[in-house]
Amino acid sequence: MKKHLFPVLTVLILVFCLFPAQAFADGGPAKGDTVYFGSYEGSPLAWQVLDPDAENDGSEGLFLLSKYVLDNGKVMYDGGLARWEDSDARLIWCPGFLDAAFSADEQAAIPAVSKSEEGFQAYGLSWGAVTLEDEKVFFLSTRELSDYIAPNDGDAGISATTADGTAASWWLRTPHGFHPDYAGLVLDGNEVHDFLVYGSWGVRPVMNIAGAQLLFASPARGTATLGAFSAPGGDGSGEWKLTVTTEDDSFSVDAVTRDGDALRVEYSGAPTGDGRYLSALIREPSGAVTAYAPLQGLTSPAGTLELDLNSLPMTEDDTLFLFAETWGGNLATNVAGKLQEIQLPEPVGEVLPEEVEAPAADALPAPAEVTPAPAAPAAAQSGFGALFLRFGPVLALILAVLALIMGIAQSARRRRRRR
Repeated sequence: MKKHLFPVLTVLILVFCLFPAQAFADGGPAKGDTVYFGSYEGSPLAWQVLDPDAENDGSEGLFLLSKYVLDNGKVMYDGGLARWEDSDARLIWCPGFLDAAFSADEQAAIPAVSKSEEGFQAYGLSWGAVTLEDEKVFFLSTRELSDYIAPNDGDAGISATTADGTAASWWLRTPHGFHPDYAGLVLDGNEVHDFLVYGSWGVRPVMNIAGAQLLFASPARGTATLGAFSAPGGDGSGEWKLTVTTEDDSFSVDAVTRDGDALRVEYSGAPTGDGRYLSALIREPSGAVTAYAPLQGLTSPAGTLELDLNSLPMTEDDTLFLFAETWGGNLATNVAGKLQEIQLPEPVGEVLPEEVEAPAADALPAPAEVTPAPAAPAAAQSGFGALFLRFGPVLALILAVLALIMGIAQSARRRRRRR
């Protein structure tokens, strides 16, 4: 039994080394969840997730609809024709809302969309064609209402209220198919109608978040602990805040050194002040963010970060990034600066001994005491030469043992003959 124990232990050790010490579950917004992004008239903006994977033109990202009706009874769609492209809604209200509700970094994460829709039948009415041309904020179309929320009058989820729970009607961007002065309107009771464009009703704006600018989503409430890595997806609470990226910063990593498992990073160009942190994230080879942590507050533009590599929940195939971050707080957006990939140096202080004592000439060398052969020329390190260099010492040992056994056997035969 004992002679089989060592191979079994070796296999078990190798199995444990191949798996990470901590696994992080995937997580993030699902359809119907709430995302907080931007603020309007002093309150955080809540958005309903229509598509957690793609923008309304099919690009990677998020497609979001305002959870509540805004500016109820104040917005006039248009005083003439129900043509979205020339409407006050498109030319006045949406640009004003964009500037009022979002910071420059948040606006940079909202892509401009171009999209055309043909006329079609839905909700017992005929609807005309409508076009978006490089628009960041717009109204929902009748077709999008049918595709993303519900296709029939009376279906749950079509109607909405203001933030205080007041029932409110809200405009769509699609015109009626035959009446040029009628546009789509969602009423209380989950009903979709057309209405004369001179009416003043509420707005539920829609927009996208570009996948390229979306770093990850995290629970909307609560605080992160300095130095504590966690999965950014959190517990799937149904309420999320976003961390978006910006290239508009000067943070840089200047030097990375390593002593064993101790990593030292020198940086400069960091923003400073309340809510500014030096943070880290870990990405697996697919590009997914598996772990995130704010590491220390930024009190000066230049500084040093000390990291224990044993504390990082990553495998040898994962990649570590550092970045300067502005923490928005509960129900508010975080903004991450340029991600700086950290190339882990080889550990210092693991030099092999310069000299190895040679075994006695009349002794059989043990495998651990075999002196490595000097490096062979490049031509000899391929084909048969490479095999010989790799397995030559082991073969020599085996041949020596066989020679010893054969010598003992021959001596025994000679003794028997003499008798």
